[in-house]
Amino acid sequence: MSVKVSKSDASILIQGESGVGKDYMARFIHNQSKRRDYPYTAINCAALPRELISTELFGYEGGAFTGAKLKGNQGKIEASNKGTIFLDEIADLPLDLQATLLRILEEKQVIRVGGTTPIPVNVRFLAATNKNMKELVEKGEFREDLYYRLNVFNIKIPSLRERMEDLESILNTMLSKACEKAQRKKISLTAKAINLFQQHTWQGNLRELRNVIERIVYLHDEDTFDSFHAHEFLRADQSAEKTSEREYITYILHKTNGNRTEAAKEMGISRSALYRKIQKYSIE
Repeated sequence: MSVKVSKSDASILIQGESGVGKDYMARFIHNQSKRRDYPYTAINCAALPRELISTELFGYEGGAFTGAKLKGNQGKIEASNKGTIFLDEIADLPLDLQATLLRILEEKQVIRVGGTTPIPVNVRFLAATNKNMKELVEKGEFREDLYYRLNVFNIKIPSLRERMEDLESILNTMLSKACEKAQRKKISLTAKAINLFQQHTWQGNLRELRNVIERIVYLHDEDTFDSFHAHEFLRADQSAEKTSEREYITYILHKTNGNRTEAAKEMGISRSALYRKIQKYSIE
């Protein structure tokens, strides 16, 4: 279905638990579309500070507020003309901005903050959420008209727990790519290790799986990975969890040259959560 709907210019709402790969799906749809040679812009509606969302999305005119550039600035939507905008965590967009977004979808033009002149935009919108949108609509926390505007096509991505029959293939593919990226010999998983992975609940879905695989590639020195190794990397006991997590955080910080924002993004957690972990493990 994703290949078929990518050929359309209609909006798509991607739903699924946190970590299932909604961002990868959105990128795939863009790359399969006729807009693939134009900008693809991903915006996390939950991560942007409330006071910055309007200017980030819609841009602003010169002198619109204290500290504004004299010439003004394009917003993400305007800068993505002819391309695709991916609005992740769309359910967290404030109600007043939902109304503005609806107008842009209907009129295909944006007005910068502090401005009055409509600017034509040709953008395809993709949105994603891990929440029950119908419930939010019923509670009045999300606009019904915007929900239907975004939900022209709906893609539901199953959790990793619902795809256990695919786990062995996913594991081997991701592990092979990670080893190649790290320029190390491929690691072979034993049947017992795979079986243990299949028994794990994978609450973090593909994001958790990617993190486990990266720890394996970085921390495991042998060419074969057995069930007793899997116990450690799946954090079967508290001491193994503390050791592997501390080393993993240290590795990611080194990988991102100490950039905590990038490190948090790489790990799939918030910057504040990363900061708490750094304090917890006394990482310099």
